[in-house]
Amino acid sequence: MQVGEYEFYRDQLWTAPELLRMTTRPINGTQKADVYSFAIILQEIMFREEPYFIDTDTPQCMIRDLSFITHLHFGIRCGLLGVACA
Repeated sequence: MQVGEYEFYRDQLWTAPELLRMTTRPINGTQKADVYSFAIILQEIMFREEPYFIDTDTPQCMIRDLSFITHLHFGIRCGLLGVACA
């Protein structure tokens, strides 16, 4: 079964930014990345919405944002990073 581009990026919304920047990711991930993913899940439970529900960008744009930033800054948008959004 082939995953479309939208689904590919959507499925990465739970992935920690430091793992998104890696070309080869650790097979078992990292403890810090697990904490990040768990926090995203807690956000989903608390707000009963999908990850990053406040942002209206596509999953691909959100993943590009997360992989470009070193430290998480709330409210960052693709246009601010000079990345073209689909």
